[in-house]
Amino acid sequence: MTWNYRVIKYPDPIWDGDDWYSIGAAYYNKDGSIYGIAERVVPCGDTPELLAKDLRMMLKALSQPVLVDGEVVFKERDWRR
Repeated sequence: MTWNYRVIKYPDPIWDGDDWYSIGAAYYNKDGSIYGIAERVVPCGDTPELLAKDLRMMLKALSQPVLVDGEVVFKERDWRR
């Protein structure tokens, strides 16, 4: 299993039309397809250094294409290793 943090856009067509964004963890099959996303994650680590590493990984998500909630196509998880 591979994963990385990604920016997720949440369109808001109901209220004032303002979209909002969050960081989530995307999980990938071997073919690169997404099989799941953990939404609205928080940075964490067992030490301050690991917390800083997690924050750097989250910042790296800003250089990836934004995933739009409701438009991500999920594929079934490939359980083969």
